[in-house]
Amino acid sequence: MTPLKLTFAAFGPFRQKQTLDFSELGGSRMFLITGKTGAGKTTLFDAICYALYGEASGALRRADQLKSDFAGPDERCFVEFTFETNGRVYTVSRTPTQQLSRLRGEGERTVQTTASLRYDTGEEIAGVSAVNSAVKNSAVKTTTNMRTTRALFLIAPAPHPAAPRTYSPRRTPSPATTARPRVAVSGECA
Repeated sequence: MTPLKLTFAAFGPFRQKQTLDFSELGGSRMFLITGKTGAGKTTLFDAICYALYGEASGALRRADQLKSDFAGPDERCFVEFTFETNGRVYTVSRTPTQQLSRLRGEGERTVQTTASLRYDTGEEIAGVSAVNSAVKNSAVKTTTNMRTTRALFLIAPAPHPAAPRTYSPRRTPSPATTARPRVAVSGECA
């Protein structure tokens, strides 16, 4: 499985929409995700695991706890993950059960979990059970599962002194970063 793009909003410590375009790493098979404590490194794994399996990457977080505490009741929490496996591209999207503002009047309403899986052929599967079944039954032949998704990446708890402060795909790579690309997770969580 090769991750291509990860987009999420109101997820974990991130209130605003975040997009990480893995394809801009130039096809590197290995890269480092680094950042200060609390920068959101684990949130990337949570987002990928939630998109694929409907669960966070660790036992300490449940799916109903993934919406950002910083997000307001009018901000929808979602994750969209695009990846390639076996020569095909897939996009899986999920939203956890959450409280959102009522469409009319005051107060909040509960919006149930949703999931969809789009194939590169244009075919789409909708519904949590159908997407879970497609992933479980290898309709999407990923070479991983929730427990090994974290093994696909290198994660460092503190930034390397030579690491860039932010992920910027427009930055011209130096020879040092070309040999070992890094994705530095930074930004404001709220």
